[in-house]
Amino acid sequence: MYALTPGVKSYVEEKLGKAVQKHSHLVREVDVRLSVRGGELGKGPKFDDVTLFMKKHGVIRAEEDAESVYGSMDMGFCWVVIVCKKFFDMPPLSVTESIEQLENGDHDFYGFRNEETGKINILYRRKEGGYGIIIPNEDGEAGTLESYNTYMLAAYKGSTYQFLSKKENCGFPAIYNFGDSNSDTGGKSAAFHEVQPPNGQTLFADRLDLQYLSAYLDSISAGFRNGANFATAGSSILPGGYSPFYLGLQISQFLQFKKRTTLLSDLPNTNSKWSSSKVNIPKPEDFSKALYTFNIGQNDLSYGFQHSHEAQVLASIPQILNNFTQAIHQLYDEGALNFWIHNTGLIGCLPISVIDYPLKPQGLDAIGCIENQNKVVREFNKQLKDRISHLKAELPHATFTYVDMYSAKYQLISSAKKQEYGKACRDPTKYVSWDGIHCTDAANVWLAKSILNGSFSDPPVPIEQSCSH
Repeated sequence: MYALTPGVKSYVEEKLGKAVQKHSHLVREVDVRLSVRGGELGKGPKFDDVTLFMKKHGVIRAEEDAESVYGSMDMGFCWVVIVCKKFFDMPPLSVTESIEQLENGDHDFYGFRNEETGKINILYRRKEGGYGIIIPNEDGEAGTLESYNTYMLAAYKGSTYQFLSKKENCGFPAIYNFGDSNSDTGGKSAAFHEVQPPNGQTLFADRLDLQYLSAYLDSISAGFRNGANFATAGSSILPGGYSPFYLGLQISQFLQFKKRTTLLSDLPNTNSKWSSSKVNIPKPEDFSKALYTFNIGQNDLSYGFQHSHEAQVLASIPQILNNFTQAIHQLYDEGALNFWIHNTGLIGCLPISVIDYPLKPQGLDAIGCIENQNKVVREFNKQLKDRISHLKAELPHATFTYVDMYSAKYQLISSAKKQEYGKACRDPTKYVSWDGIHCTDAANVWLAKSILNGSFSDPPVPIEQSCSH
């Protein structure tokens, strides 16, 4: 007989105790067997097996052998892992959607099928902040470490680890915005007839610690040191809609603005008249460092719904996006590198659309929106995202952030306790829309907080870190 020494007994209790302690609610009893076998008695006992008697899931047994009792126990205890299996459907999700699922759960990781690749990815929280994604390599071979400002890629044992890390802010010196009434800060009022203040609040500029973004068309008290806003109410991507200030014209205005401010900056400071003017214009080197934002396309679809049929609106989407792509190329040729692009919101949820919809209550979805119109919007957004993917390949030095305003607004509307579907409300802070088309200040603040932190962006980066992916 071989007597069990206190050291061996203590080692068993310590090692095995750590292994099963966190699963004590599952384990009923543990049995460890040691034996003298396969050698001389002087070499002591060998680890034979460890058996876990589970409360609900039967028995788990591990066996191992080594030259010493301590070595064999170390190997054996490494196998003491309790695994719970769950089977569930895994529909394709974007990275942004998977982050939302992770935040809504109580785990530190989330497995999902990436909608872009069809592959299973694992999203997890990083200790140093941000998120990481484990992406299987198709070739099963390890790669090398590559560093990026926002994403870092490393490969290890056939898997790629993609880290969405916290980085330094970009320090954008200026914003140049192109859009419609959703981002107009006085363009329509300056061009046509006076619109009573307020003419919009530049929440983006606030987030980036920049001054109020003046409308390009506003010649009174305008300051363009931190950029300019070319958006005008009613504007569309294609010409011939509600407003003459379609996207192509806005791009032409920017080109003229850039040319004139660059010429002014190059003038010598001997003339005090020109020297004082330089205070209100951007520096020539700021154009390549600036952020170029887009919130346009909704009026192309709205005008189409108003003057044609849904099938014709669907057929017009490729041409709309051709013009949009051309605008991006023009800006890129002028040195623009950082693009923040909103998709189009829920036209079928606008109160003015629902009020005049002749088929209601038929044709409305669960939250009272016109499903057919929103279906067209979703197709527009899908094709827009595809175009942005192509632009990334065509313009390798640029960075693109696609912002899912559709989902952000859908979440806002579906979770709102009250909505105003009639006349302008007395207390706009309690409603989503104040005129049946546009969001109230309260709704805009909610949306800005939701999208500027990257929650609805692809890639999921906050606006102040969107200069490099």
